[in-house]
Amino acid sequence: MDSVQAEQCTFLVHYKGKCDIKKGTFEFLEPFKDGLTVKGLSATIGLKIHFQMSLIAIILIILGGIILLLVEFLVVPGVSVFGIGGFLCLIGGVIASYVFHGNTAGHITLIAAVVASVLSMVFAFRRKTWRRMGLNASIDSKIVTIEPEKINGGDTGRTITRLAPMGKVKVHDMVCEAKSISGFIDENTEIEVIKVSRNQLIVKLKT
Repeated sequence: MDSVQAEQCTFLVHYKGKCDIKKGTFEFLEPFKDGLTVKGLSATIGLKIHFQMSLIAIILIILGGIILLLVEFLVVPGVSVFGIGGFLCLIGGVIASYVFHGNTAGHITLIAAVVASVLSMVFAFRRKTWRRMGLNASIDSKIVTIEPEKINGGDTGRTITRLAPMGKVKVHDMVCEAKSISGFIDENTEIEVIKVSRNQLIVKLKT
């Protein structure tokens, strides 16, 4: 090394405790280490593993995070492992871009991740998207109104389904929604009407 490089190494050793001076194979570095040790300096040969994450891997991580967020918002609303995992993937992908590819790539990745996340959410919450994902069946049933003159308190009938405590009963050949005040009543059991509501009978087990 020249004097400037040697001075820089001295400052690094002073402030950080060590300084890398050579890189290469063990056979190449061993003579340098032995020479420094003979001169009374502390020198070691260390193993460094250089890990580099590609931009494709970072993009896949960010896309995975966006998909997890969409699952969180559209399928399982609420704070769940999908939402937490999605945010961690997005943050991890952006940080990896800064660490492995520098500030410029990090800035671009950050902006791209934010834009992609926003566009994905806007697309997912559009009405047409919801229509494709949702059920298109319509409900055309209506509430059956019970006419008081046809069924009165004191009339008897039988349960069609089990009243637990709601269910179906048949009174005067009319099938009606009923609510039991006698607890659960099994199917095909005789009941007595206590009260007639607009669309419901209040019944009890006939004694």
